Amino acid sequence: MHFSSASSEFRHSIRTYLNHIVGYADILIADAREYDKIEFVPAVNQLLQNADVVKRLIYFHFDLNDLSGQGSTSKDIRKVLFQPLMLLIGDTRKLLLLFRQSGKQFVRDTEHLLSEANKLHDLVESELIDLELRELSTQQESSTFNKPIADGGAEVEIEKLPSSLTIVPDESIEGRRAKIPGRILVIDDSPVYHRLIKFHLEALGHKVICFEKVLPAIELLESSPEAFDIIILDILMPDMSGAHALKFLKQHDTLYKIPVIMMSSLADPSGVARCIQLGAEDYIPKDFDVIILCARLDACMEKKRLHEQQAIFIQALMQSKLDLANELSDAAEYIVSLLPQALKQNPVASLALIPSAQLGGDFCAYHWLDENKLAIYLLDISGHGIRSSLLAVSISNLILNRGLSNVDFGDPGSVVNGINRAFQNEKAYSLFFSFWYGVYDKKTNHLVYSSGGSPPACVVKKSQPDQILELESGDLVLGADEGYAYPKYTVDLEPGDKLYIYSDGLFEISKPNGRSLGLAEFHNLIALQKGNPEEDINNLIQSVLALTMSDVFEDDISIISLQV
Repeated sequence: MHFSSASSEFRHSIRTYLNHIVGYADILIADAREYDKIEFVPAVNQLLQNADVVKRLIYFHFDLNDLSGQGSTSKDIRKVLFQPLMLLIGDTRKLLLLFRQSGKQFVRDTEHLLSEANKLHDLVESELIDLELRELSTQQESSTFNKPIADGGAEVEIEKLPSSLTIVPDESIEGRRAKIPGRILVIDDSPVYHRLIKFHLEALGHKVICFEKVLPAIELLESSPEAFDIIILDILMPDMSGAHALKFLKQHDTLYKIPVIMMSSLADPSGVARCIQLGAEDYIPKDFDVIILCARLDACMEKKRLHEQQAIFIQALMQSKLDLANELSDAAEYIVSLLPQALKQNPVASLALIPSAQLGGDFCAYHWLDENKLAIYLLDISGHGIRSSLLAVSISNLILNRGLSNVDFGDPGSVVNGINRAFQNEKAYSLFFSFWYGVYDKKTNHLVYSSGGSPPACVVKKSQPDQILELESGDLVLGADEGYAYPKYTVDLEPGDKLYIYSDGLFEISKPNGRSLGLAEFHNLIALQKGNPEEDINNLIQSVLALTMSDVFEDDISIISLQV
């Protein structure tokens, strides 16, 4: 069956989120055409197709247009809807990573689109949980009765059902057992009622303890919070009203988890509603039907078991997350250990790499190609995590070991173009990367370099220490276009000149006013440095953190400073 019982609020929210997703996608396509970024349009069109699949599935299974079709359970819906919904969210995240690298004007609308997709997922997940609970309740309360044959008065054979659902002719519960026996605390001021309810509950297999007053029962609960699975509480009690007791229990640090079923001999809908608002699991009248009480206790115990299983799962998940964080920390330490030592003379050079908490894809290094030529490089892989980090280390190893055929590692143009061709397959994972590679010849003081997608390196001339010479840089990230030709450039350096190469994490960091530090302000900080490369790097890092009033960087940061 379809779930035509979906609330009007649910219908409204679903349509709103879907319309917003489509709307932001249309804006991205229009902007791509306006900014002459047609290469982004197919990816956004794919998002629209994913959104259309999700829309059709939601409209069909949740009956938003009063459609009719084959039966669907919450399990069926989750099975068919999970993959396309996760595909929509996953593709949006990949697109956002791409835009952050090479289409920053599209980032804001893509972030809005991702937010709406996440809200859609949360809303559907919430509705499915409600449906699962309704299905569980329906299964527990359904039963089959004997039907008389029209011509003779004989009865047809009773359909075989689980013993817990079979109703015997006198409608008693003799022989029935609770699906999940529990430990039940009954708080009621009538000793006669204690005997009655204890008889019925123990017959079902539950263990029961009764109290005539609230305060002694609460003392027992506080001393042994794990001793009971369910509390049955009378609304009218002599020492404390049931409503006040319920409020106290639901505000208690440990007792709030115990389900409370309220009970009263008064037909007071407002009092019942008040108790439900305070957190009561259910309500039963004192002249209860034993069959209904049995079903409600079974439902409570089942729900409590599900919550306990969920708590165990969450605890395991948190432990797994902690273990992963420790592993990422170890991985970050390993990557930092791969960095070369500072060069003390001719030239003097130093570097720093600080991985973010998530472990990212920054790496920087230098090494001698021969007695005169020093190779210098810095790369920044998009995204975070093990995959980005492994790619960064892999590229570094290729450079260090000169592991690419038909590449002259003394020619920066050859290196950058060779790396770009070798790593086109990373496009499938949206792992584009920026790369700066240079060769400094200490004999001629020539620096030859090539780059793609990286921030512009800069030179501080000894003759003009207050001015920053920004070096040319290629705009296109590596891994995006196999046929793209990255040019190389030559810079003449003089003794005392300083070269700075850095990743965008150093200046794309938010200040307290919400604005980014920015490249221009970062260059102002570079112009203030008067020490050796190692001192300059340390001062720059501390200055950026001081300006942003932060203890850590939002992204990986890497920087190389060289003084000839």
